This record gives sequence, C-alpha cells and structure tokens, in this order.
Amino acid sequence: MNINDIRWKRIEILDIDFNFIKSIISEKFGYEVREVSLRNFLSNMKEYKNLDIDKLLFYIEDKYYNRLSILSMKPLKKEPEYPVYEELINPTFNLEFKRKNRIIKQENNEFIGELDNIFKVTYYYENERFVEIKLSKIFQHSYRIDNEGIIEDITENIYDCFKVIIDLEDKLIFMFYNDLPINSSNNGYEYTNKKKAFYQLFTNATKGNILSYIISDSLTKYFLEYVIEVENQDIKKLVSLVEATNLIGARKATRSISHEYKHDECSINAIKSLVIDKGYCISAIECKLKSNLIKLKNSGEICIEKGFFSKEVLESVCKEFIEGHEIYKFYNGKYCESNK
Repeated sequence: MNINDIRWKRIEILDIDFNFIKSIISEKFGYEVREVSLRNFLSNMKEYKNLDIDKLLFYIEDKYYNRLSILSMKPLKKEPEYPVYEELINPTFNLEFKRKNRIIKQENNEFIGELDNIFKVTYYYENERFVEIKLSKIFQHSYRIDNEGIIEDITENIYDCFKVIIDLEDKLIFMFYNDLPINSSNNGYEYTNKKKAFYQLFTNATKGNILSYIISDSLTKYFLEYVIEVENQDIKKLVSLVEATNLIGARKATRSISHEYKHDECSINAIKSLVIDKGYCISAIECKLKSNLIKLKNSGEICIEKGFFSKEVLESVCKEFIEGHEIYKFYNGKYCESNK
C-alpha cells in the first residue's frame, strides 16, 4: 500500500463529509464530482485526468483538524531569550534550523518522500509574521480481533499528521491535530508525542519554555455573560457544560451539565458564587459557536466534537476566547505546490 492509499484510509476513518471534499475539488480543480460517496470517488478517481491527488490530499488534511492546543513562549533570563522565536527570525540560526530539518528544498511545498514512525517536516511556509510547519508520520498499529472464536493478530499502517502555526509577533503557537483512530486512552500519550516532535525541531525548545496558553479569564468572562442572560431570562448563548475549579489546596471541580442547554438555575448560581466569592476559575466550557459544539479548557485546549476548524469557526473562537487574535486571517490562506 503506497503512502497516498494510507492517507485516504485515514480520511475515510475521520468520516469527513464528502460534500466538503467535493467543494475542495470544485474550488481548486474545477471538477463537479458526480459520485455521492468517498469510496465511489476513490474507485473512479482516474477519470478525473487533471486532478492532482497529492495537492487534493494536502488541501483536505490542511483544513480538517478538530483539535487545537495553544501554547505560549516563556521568556528566559539567558540567551536565547525565546528559543523557538529566535531560531526562526535570526538568519544564521534559521539556516541551521532548516538544514537540520531538511526544509531547504521543500520550502512552501509539501514534500512527503519516505515516512516512518518518526514525525518529519512535510510542509513549511513562512511570511513576516507567521511560520507554518506540518509534520507527518506512518506507524504500525497492532491489535487482536476475535473472528468467531479464532484470534487474529492484525497489523496495519496508520498515517498521522499535525500542523503548527507560530505567531512570531505575539509569540504564540497554535497546534492543530486529530485524535488517532485507535484506543482513545492512547490519545493523551500521542498528543505528548506531537509536542515532543515539535520541540525536537529546535535546539533549545522544551516544555519548560513552551507553556500552555491559559484562557481562564476569557472562559470566566463568557460564563458571567451567560449568567446575566440566565438572570434576564434572555439566553442567547448555548452552553452545555460549565466547570469551575479552585486553584488553592486540593483541586476540586464543580460542574453543571445539560446537553439540552437548560441548566438548573441553582447550579449556575452556585458556580457563580464560587467564581465571585471563592476565587474559583472556570476551567472548562462546552458551548455552541457557529452551530458547532466546542469544548474549551482553561489550558488552551479546544475541541470540536463534530466538524473542523474552518476559518469561520476559528474566527469565532478567537473573538470570544483568544483576546481577538487574528490567526484566522492567515489560516488556510496560503498555497501549496505538491512536490514528491
């Protein structure tokens, strides 16, 4: 099985709306796709003679992420003060950074080449303010199935990728990724692996100088606005989960959950009291934005339950929770030339 076959298999597992894929094909290549399912399209793909499959895969993967973790660079007292930042803006450091990560020949292009179980840079783009890096790998996943009493050992190749957008001006790092299509208990471990793979691109980047971007204040502001709506009986926000956590002593969490967006008013008032009177912070909120159910944690982890971070969704998240950051103006705004 070649690399593209494994990438298509991952896209199938992500259960991407085929209309979304058809819209990309129409916009980027001018074809109106007649098939009604991805499987049928893949069977007939050769009939679309001028369809660049490498570019199509890039466009789909580039847009379809449903998890985002925001990180911030911590200033150090020693040199370099901001390790990631200075390796990207200092011409000498940047040349070595690109050489070490084999970026020189693939700048502004996706370059897949051979992949193994170690994340490699497959796309790099930079302008005056932003640097975008995509990392990809293929690894083997083994598991057992019980086929009518016969135990079978299965090994399959899985493609995984994530992209990082670095804001050089605000010294923020936006990491977009998806959970793996395997045991969900492994996803925390895989997220840590992604962060390690990013750190390893740089000489001095560590978890000690790349920190979670805390959005507690934004979550608290959103919650208190929601409280006012509840009190005025004019609810505009759709909130399905609120969690408050104390920051002193043993960490205790109080939450209210309502999948129908109708919380018990006593529960909301209790959380309001903890926040205002006891100094609790809002540690998580789940709400509807642009018709998408989005869960946000105060550590800067954001997840879309069904859907993906389109430019419009990212804009609404930024305006509400990331101090009006305008990364959405850059997001999906560049062009890729495929290069194998």
